[in-house]
Amino acid sequence: SPEPSFARSVFYTFQVFASGGFEDIEGPAKRIVYTLMLICGLLLFALLVSMITDGFQSFVFGMSEGKTKVPISNHTLILGWNESTVRVICQLAFIRRQFHMQNDTVCRRICRWRRAKASTPVAEAPIVVMTNTLSKEEMQDAILGAFAENGISKRRTRIGRDVVCRVGDPMVVVDLQRVGAHRAKAILVQMTEADAAEAREHEGTVRNGITMRTLLALRLALFSARQAPPWEDLRVVAQLGDHPGTLDEVNLGRTKLGRPILFFQELSTFVNNLLFTCITHPGLAFALLELLSFSGKAFRLRRVTDFNDKEMLIGRSMRDASLLFENAAVLGVVDEADTEDARAGLACRGDRVIKSTDSIIFICEKSMPEKTVRDVHPEINVPVDKSLSVEDEPVRLLVCGWRK
Repeated sequence: SPEPSFARSVFYTFQVFASGGFEDIEGPAKRIVYTLMLICGLLLFALLVSMITDGFQSFVFGMSEGKTKVPISNHTLILGWNESTVRVICQLAFIRRQFHMQNDTVCRRICRWRRAKASTPVAEAPIVVMTNTLSKEEMQDAILGAFAENGISKRRTRIGRDVVCRVGDPMVVVDLQRVGAHRAKAILVQMTEADAAEAREHEGTVRNGITMRTLLALRLALFSARQAPPWEDLRVVAQLGDHPGTLDEVNLGRTKLGRPILFFQELSTFVNNLLFTCITHPGLAFALLELLSFSGKAFRLRRVTDFNDKEMLIGRSMRDASLLFENAAVLGVVDEADTEDARAGLACRGDRVIKSTDSIIFICEKSMPEKTVRDVHPEINVPVDKSLSVEDEPVRLLVCGWRK
């Protein structure tokens, strides 16, 4: 064995620290080359580790800032943020709670084919919110506070799983693609505060400018998507703070049944009239507040084909259909294939025949009303009251609210 020396000891020690072992290499030139190879290996390994660490830190930072991609489909997308956004999310949470409560039985948990269908796609889909005016933490804090005030359980509607918050510009196509706008079934545009700020900046000459830019970016994201969006179930609602004006020219097309995909909601005139009407009629505000909320007995809409006994409704008149449910009051019908049907709507005529393309408007605590257990006539399927003469015409009254 060679005689030990200080240089040889240093060389062996460096090998052990660098590679975990050592090789007996003779000659100064070979030792220098071997040492350079070890140093290059250490530098390359350190570079790879730093790149992986930076990438992981960027990913974690993006998650905390709400700038990551949303890999879900058929969801409800809310673009923008205003004073009503939190209330909208709470109402969507109430709809989700009704759907989960209907299917929260052991039989329906195991046998998924026996589950009740959702009255609307938003009842079973997660909610995604994207805005560039608030941070992710601020949005989550506001939503959690509203959930606590309205008694919404975190078990049924959980922030991060059922309600996803993202930071992005709704007017940028890349940000719309990041939140899956081309895969959503329901999109709500709430850019009213940005519209008001731009109107003040331009002294009122520009109205709904931010909403128009958002709709144009959304149109590009939908029509340029590689995978076709769910056009038949897609609904885009734009909340406006002023008259639509030139926004009527923005068009996202129609479904096969002829239903428009884009709807504009300008409720200032309606809300003002409703406010003065409630002032002159005490008690009306409490009744409407309950009917317009989804936390109890409320207005609901369901397609005829989604009812458990759809054959019981199709071909029947509205007069007969109003007596078929035990815990619901039928108010009207809407035809998606013919939106201009004069015989449809609220309080429609009793001889209006229900078709397979209709949707029933009713008041109920649940989204799926229960069939009545009362005896019906075997031929016309209408309860018969023998005390009424032929000339008597029965009258049905709907009482909204209660007061002494």
